[in-house]
Amino acid sequence: MRNKMVQNQRVLEKRRDLVRQKRSIEENYEYLKCRVNMTKFELTCKGQICSDFTGKLFQIELRYSPFQIPRVFVRKPNIPPSIKIHMYSEGNLCLYHPDEINWNKKSMIYDLTIPRIAEWIMYYELWQLTGEWEGPEYPHPINEKKK
Repeated sequence: MRNKMVQNQRVLEKRRDLVRQKRSIEENYEYLKCRVNMTKFELTCKGQICSDFTGKLFQIELRYSPFQIPRVFVRKPNIPPSIKIHMYSEGNLCLYHPDEINWNKKSMIYDLTIPRIAEWIMYYELWQLTGEWEGPEYPHPINEKKK
């Protein structure tokens, strides 16, 4: 009986977190449209960011499971994953080093993740011009080879 109560409490916490995250993202970023899948406990947000640097549009997708670091993908333009540009092999952006951020129940996507997407886009566009990543860097795992 106690296990069932604890399990129900966790489900409730996850659902609350998803709704809280969705609401705060949509209140702060009108260009992102979010939906919650309560069965899979997943929040997905999609939208377009216009680069301040070139005016180019980037279609992004953000995926979030409660209390885990969100994963962000650039869907358009098609950018081949490469650790040189801080993208993991699955195509999600490397927005911060895991040691840099302590993601917890109080962490909010709208202020910790979304501003870093625009920053990544700026560094990506500079990289296209110079061939050098101008943003902050940390050593990456060995299994993420430079491509």
